[in-house]
Amino acid sequence: MSAILIVANRCRVPLLLLLIAGAAAWSQPANLDLVRDCAGSLADSAFAMANGPTACCSVAEHPAAWLLQEAAVKQAAQRGVGLRDCGSGVPAITLAFTELRILYRNGIESETIARECRVTIAAIFAPTGSAPQRQQEFTAVRHDTVAASALPLIEQPGYDYLHGVNVAPPSSGFWDTVMEPAIVLGAAAVSVILLFTVRSN
Repeated sequence: MSAILIVANRCRVPLLLLLIAGAAAWSQPANLDLVRDCAGSLADSAFAMANGPTACCSVAEHPAAWLLQEAAVKQAAQRGVGLRDCGSGVPAITLAFTELRILYRNGIESETIARECRVTIAAIFAPTGSAPQRQQEFTAVRHDTVAASALPLIEQPGYDYLHGVNVAPPSSGFWDTVMEPAIVLGAAAVSVILLFTVRSN
């Protein structure tokens, strides 16, 4: 009976560690969360251009256009801007993704990944009347560190634009890889030769 209890307790330890690791991975924000957060900030900046009680908003075609549409509706409501159909004589805002990327780099600590989410949109504001239209770009960046084991959980399958790209560390230049070691070895060789010369004298 005691042997069975010992085996059962031994089985619980790996299971407990697995559950803890899984919980830690799930606590990491997904790539979708970072892009959604960036889209919210960018939509808010775009609606600041409108500066009026009503506007129409359209989003250019993009696989992630739904995120920008979602953010536009939310930010318009928070700013008290009523959304109207385009062509109804109200100021128009057109939003378009110009950059959406997620980069992974080796973290400072082992088994970690430094993640960067960078989103840029172009916003075109066309006021009513004879006022000229304005175009402006807005960029939002988010940085954090995630566990390497969490990568399968933070990337949503089926959304290619939410998959991160591994960025290799910058390669050392010619000086670091060739010249500097050669100079160090040369200096060491000269020191050894001088040492033997002094001893022989």
